[in-house]
Formats: sequence, C-alpha cells, structure tokens
Amino acid sequence: MNADSEAAGSASPAPPRFFGDAALRLAGAVPRLLGWHPRDFWDSTPAELAACLTPAEPTETPLSRTELDDLLKGMDDG
Repeated sequence: MNADSEAAGSASPAPPRFFGDAALRLAGAVPRLLGWHPRDFWDSTPAELAACLTPAEPTETPLSRTELDDLLKGMDDG
C-alpha cells in the first residue's frame, strides 16, 4: 500500500504537496469563511490571514457553574 492509497482512506484530505496547491485551497475557502472578495485574499499577507483566522482570546472570565445556575433561576418560566 502506498502513501496515496493510505491517504485516500483517511478522514482528512491529504496535505498539499506544493505551496500553490495550498494557496488554491485557501483561495477558495477564505472568501467564503471571511466574506472577502478573492482579491482581498490574494492581497493579504500570511500574517494578516493568520490574524483573521486565529480566534480572539477571551477578555472576560466565563461564568462559573454557580453564577450560571443563579442566572437561570431568575429566568424560570414556571
């Protein structure tokens, strides 16, 4: 069994062999994901693209279970 046939059976697509392959794959996905015009993708730098695709760090601490329970008690529909 060769690497190509092993990759064909995997759940994720095979990694691109060339930079151009990866760029074309991203050029199709990024405009749909970010609402960009294709020109915006090609004009962006790798750092700009990474910044747009990296999740923002939370600025607030999430609610604790106790805080969530207290909030839900105030919304009782009963």
